[in-house]
Amino acid sequence: MKITENRDESEVKQGLILAAGRGTRLGDITAEKPKPLVEIKGKPLLEWILKGFRTAGIERTVVVIGYKGEEIAERFGEGEEFDMKIDYVEQDLDNYGTAAALSQARSALRDRPFVLSYGDVITSYANYERLIARYRVKRYPVILLSWNEKISQGGLVHHDLRRYVEKIEEKPDVEGGGWNSAGVFVLTPEIFHWLDEVEKSERDEYELPDAVNLMLKNGGHMMGCRAAGLWRDVGRKQDIEWLEERLEETSSI
Repeated sequence: MKITENRDESEVKQGLILAAGRGTRLGDITAEKPKPLVEIKGKPLLEWILKGFRTAGIERTVVVIGYKGEEIAERFGEGEEFDMKIDYVEQDLDNYGTAAALSQARSALRDRPFVLSYGDVITSYANYERLIARYRVKRYPVILLSWNEKISQGGLVHHDLRRYVEKIEEKPDVEGGGWNSAGVFVLTPEIFHWLDEVEKSERDEYELPDAVNLMLKNGGHMMGCRAAGLWRDVGRKQDIEWLEERLEETSSI
């Protein structure tokens, strides 16, 4: 695939997938294979994300790998199957967490905006397109929002009526539902400045939401985009079962 480099550098044509995790909550399923290769309706989890990216016009994707990462690289190669370019960055697991993974991918992202997805999130392909369309409004970073009936188990995204994000609060002590950080973003190179300021969380990880909060606290902006259609974080066996019930054997969702 030939990629034209002479274009508006604010266009969103590259993606990043954080796929280094062990997937311990899936138990024996990930004992023999990395989580991104766990199949949903006959297709690896990572394949669903890559096809969604390509549908949204992404031409190049950086995949951050870790646990059994060589199996992921062998399965997806350089991206010919998806008519895109795929590059791989191996995460230093001594510096773990989503912020650390993003920081390691910095040089590969060429200081241009990008779609970021956690490697265990499946969502309707249209949501990637909606995020990019939302980004074009003001060229601000955008976060996908999913409704969580038990927001105390997720990441509550505080935002105003215009969906300008105020902060992300992990595992808030509140009852009921709320708009959750869905693990999919459009980010700009501005985020890298704040990654350097992130300290380890209570989970002993460098967390991307902490970098976002630093950016917002210091005058940066982020917009919210509510997910439509399908969204699921594949963390447990029952999440796989839930998706299997709702997905047909198809190349699009």
